[in-house]
Amino acid sequence: MLGAGSVVGFEIDSDALKICRANAEEFEIDNFDLVSCDVSKLSEEPLGFAKKFDTVVLNPPFGTKRNWGLDLAFVRSGQICKMTILD
Repeated sequence: MLGAGSVVGFEIDSDALKICRANAEEFEIDNFDLVSCDVSKLSEEPLGFAKKFDTVVLNPPFGTKRNWGLDLAFVRSGQICKMTILD
């Protein structure tokens, strides 16, 4: 996918995972894995993703009243997964 050796996608919504798989198949993308989980909980669960990725791209659910602070949990999870953190 865009020159990456491999890609891992994390998603809590099973319907979104199905759509992603269908899109990847349509575009003949095969260098990816999908993980069904709550990304905001990665810092709490030892899933083995700490410092495993060169690049982390996030699309956190911010801007809603019911999810106050969830965007920061996403950023923390991204920092945990990233090999190096740039200040």
